[in-house]
Formats: sequence, C-alpha cells, structure tokens
Amino acid sequence: MNYQYIEQLIERYFLAETTVAEENILHTFFSQSDVPEHLQQYADLFGYALQQQDSDVLGGDFDERVLARLAAQGDAPEVRVKVKRMTFGERIKPLWRAAAAVAIVIVLVGGAGQSVIHHPTSIILNNGDAAAKSITPDETQPGTTPYRQVEEGMKMAVTGDSLSPAKAQ
Repeated sequence: MNYQYIEQLIERYFLAETTVAEENILHTFFSQSDVPEHLQQYADLFGYALQQQDSDVLGGDFDERVLARLAAQGDAPEVRVKVKRMTFGERIKPLWRAAAAVAIVIVLVGGAGQSVIHHPTSIILNNGDAAAKSITPDETQPGTTPYRQVEEGMKMAVTGDSLSPAKAQ
C-alpha cells in the first residue's frame, strides 16, 4: 500500500504547515492497529496527542477537590472578602482632581502670558523740574493695547461703512 500522502502530512506537520483537519487525519491514521513499520516511530507521538485531547486533566471540580483535601488536613486557607461600597462621588473623585489640575495649569499659563504681554515699561520724564513724572507707553500713544487697537479699528470700520453710502448719493 502507498503511504506517500501520510508521509507528506508528517513532513508538513513537523514544519508546522498542517491544518487542524490534516492533523486529525494523522491522529486517526495512527490510532489504527495496523500501522506500517516505517511509520511506527510516529505512532507514539500521534497516539499520545490523541490521548491527551480526550482526557480532561484537571477537570471542572479541581479547585473544590484541592480545597476539600486541604480542609481535611487542617491547612485550608481562610478566605475573607472585604467589600467596600463606593458612592458615585467617590468614583468620580479622580476626575475632579484631574479637572482641578488642568484648571490650575490653564490659570498659571494664562497669567504668565498676560504678565509677559502687558509688561509696562516706565518712561521717566525729567525736564529739569524737581518733580519727575513716570508714564507708561499706553499713556503716551493711544491705541497701543490690543483692546484699544480693536476699538480703534471698529470705529474706523463703522465710519468707513457709514460714509460709503453718503458718497454714493
């Protein structure tokens, strides 16, 4: 009899190229009683794998059996479960902390940005008088603050829009 297909499956099995269906064919073939002599060396391997698939080693009741045996010896562990009930407020407390941290960072960055942008430089005017006067650039030049610039720009836009229809007539 020609066992070339089985030999090819064995080669592919050791190269890890077989499918589950092909491995089942090998397990079924080697579970027979009349395996050729030149393939007999693989019979134990596939027979053992088939035997392991059929047996449930630990079983579903393994934990209960181990605990019962330990209890019989007096070495059973004492199992205590401490349940802590958490309210909704306790569950979201980390979120509040994170939100507070983000708010603090935003306030600090915004304050630092404002102090850098609105850093007034003083100009000391001394015209030979005994009293020197200190003024800031905002007082000397109108419209130097961003708010003032926007306000002046809006005034010019309104004036320009209101004059355009008058000129057209």
